[in-house]
Amino acid sequence: MSQTSSPRIGGLLLRLLCSFVLAFSLIGICGGSIGTAVTGSPSLLTAQISKQDAARKVCDALKSQFETEYNATAVPADVYLDALSADWLEDAMKQQVTDSYQNPADKTVPDFSALEQSITDYFERYAAENHCEKDSTYDTKLAQTIQNAEHTIQDALDVYQLDTLKNAGLWQKLIGRTHKPLMLLTVGCGILAVLAIGALLLLRSTPCYWIGTGTFAGGVLLAAPMLWVMGSNYISRFSLKEPAVYAVFTGTMTQLAHLVLLIGLLLTAAGLVLLTGSILRSRRSHPDTASA
Repeated sequence: MSQTSSPRIGGLLLRLLCSFVLAFSLIGICGGSIGTAVTGSPSLLTAQISKQDAARKVCDALKSQFETEYNATAVPADVYLDALSADWLEDAMKQQVTDSYQNPADKTVPDFSALEQSITDYFERYAAENHCEKDSTYDTKLAQTIQNAEHTIQDALDVYQLDTLKNAGLWQKLIGRTHKPLMLLTVGCGILAVLAIGALLLLRSTPCYWIGTGTFAGGVLLAAPMLWVMGSNYISRFSLKEPAVYAVFTGTMTQLAHLVLLIGLLLTAAGLVLLTGSILRSRRSHPDTASA
C-alpha cells in the first residue's frame, strides 16, 4: 500500500467513525430527552386523560359495576353516580397522576365527601321509609358500603395502574432513579454529537456529506421502527380489560411513537438535504469526477 493511500484510508475510517457516533448520539438525544420528559413531568399522562375521554369511560364502567352489585348491596347505582360528575372524575385522575410524580411512594386519596354524603342520605331515607332502627348494624353497614364504594372508585380512577406499580416498588424506581440518568444521557449524547460534528468540520473533506450521512442514518433508525409500529397497528393490539385503561395506555404509547417518528423524519430530511447539497456542490466543483 502506498504512503498516500494509507492516510486517505485512515481519514475515511475516521470520518465513518464520526458519522457513526453522530447517528447514535442523535438517537440517544431523542430517547433521553423523551424519557426525561416522561419521568420528570405528568403533563403527557394527564393530557391523555382528557384526550381519550377517560372520565366518561370510567363513569360508564362504574355504572355497570354498581348496577351489577345492586342485588348484593341494595344500593342503586345513581346513589354513587350522582356524586361523581365527569369533571370530578377527570380532576381526581389528573390529581392522582400529579401527586404520584410529586410523592412517588404515597397513595393519593380523592375527596369523597360528596359520595359519603350521598350514601349517608340514601341510608337515612331508606331507614325512615322502612322504619329501620339506626343501631350498630346500621352504622356498620353504612361504613362498609362507603368503604367499598370508595375502594371501587379509587381503583377505577387509577387508569395508569400507578398504585400497582407503587406496591411493587417500580414507580419509585422509575421516577426517582431514572430521571437523572436520562438527563445525563441526553447531555452526554449532545456533547458527543457536537464533538463528532466538530471533528468532521476540522477534517474538512466534504464535512456536510458525512454530517448528512450520520444525520440521515440516525433519522432512519428512529423512523423505520415507528413506521412499522404505526403501519402494523401494533399498539392497538394490546389487550386490556378496562376501556379507560386501554384508551390512556394506547394513547400514550401512540403519542410517543408519533413523536419519535416525527423526530426521525425531520432528521432524515435534514440528512438528505445535507447529502444532496454536498453531492451537488462536489459535482459543480469537479464536473469530470465522481463525488466522494
